[in-house]
Amino acid sequence: MAKIVAEYAARHSPATEASWIAEVDGERAGCVFLVADEDPHHGFGHDLVSQNWTLDLHDGLAEE
Repeated sequence: MAKIVAEYAARHSPATEASWIAEVDGERAGCVFLVADEDPHHGFGHDLVSQNWTLDLHDGLAEE
């Protein structure tokens, strides 16, 4: 992961790109990189990268 972050930091454009590294209890939990691409993508989620992640925000909440 350090190599990926170092390469991104050396080449990214602060005006058009961003990154976040999530941490839980001092341990890396994940990361997101938003990078510019010269070719526009015409897809989203599963259509774009064959992945579809969902999170049920109501799971485990008691109904009032």
